[in-house]
Amino acid sequence: GGTTATYATSFDGDADRIVFFTQSPRFRLLDGDKIAVLMCDFLQSQVVALETAMLEKKPESTPQLKLGVVQTAYANGASTNYIKQIM
Repeated sequence: GGTTATYATSFDGDADRIVFFTQSPRFRLLDGDKIAVLMCDFLQSQVVALETAMLEKKPESTPQLKLGVVQTAYANGASTNYIKQIM
């Protein structure tokens, strides 16, 4: 059978930040930057799917769709680079 991972969540003191983590098979932490990149990846896939569907229906009137991402100056540099290069 497959391996099932258990995920947990933790808020900071005033609950304005959240992290997700798992310990299977090893400890992995998903902080705000990683969560934001995962959400951007998902939203980008939805934008592409919508644009494809619109092109099939009415190619002459389909606008070019773009996804914008805003990060603070405190964002992890690796997440910023990933967004710039991949998205």
